Amino acid sequence: MSQSGAVSCCPGATNGSLGRSDGVAKMSPKDLFEQRKKYSNSNVIMHETSQYHVQHLATFIMDKSEAITSVDDAIRKLVQLSS
Repeated sequence: MSQSGAVSCCPGATNGSLGRSDGVAKMSPKDLFEQRKKYSNSNVIMHETSQYHVQHLATFIMDKSEAITSVDDAIRKLVQLSS
């Protein structure tokens, strides 16, 4: 049987690409690790500079022992603190 008459199980699959017809080969785990390492060390990510000015009001532990289990409970706690 010739190759031209072969039917693929996955549309667009060529040479074992598992359905990927865009011609991009799957990256090896090592290559993927190196790519992520290079990206994390690049200037694209600003580690210590915030893009937005944020005024932090308070942090509450969402725990049943403190009776703060919802946003409404946290707002109630803020009102108590301000009075």
